[in-house]
Amino acid sequence: MEKELVDRLKQLHQQLQEIKSVDEKGYELLHMLHDDIQRFLEREEDMSGQEVTFIDKLKEAVDYFEQSHPTLVLSLKQTIDTLTNMGI
Repeated sequence: MEKELVDRLKQLHQQLQEIKSVDEKGYELLHMLHDDIQRFLEREEDMSGQEVTFIDKLKEAVDYFEQSHPTLVLSLKQTIDTLTNMGI
């Protein structure tokens, strides 16, 4: 995994942990993203073929948090761009 992606995922992971006030749907999105990022970083399982689903979750989170958490949205978009630039 490229260093830039690892750095982005770590930054995003930290931001997700810092969010406290969300509704149930937001909590579910944060939880899914948190788990996916953790698996990527720890390489607990082969994520091949699951990157598209991960990108879809990131895009869903962008749409959902656009108004309430603009800093998080910026990190989500940067992560999507990094994955896209890697050809994923």
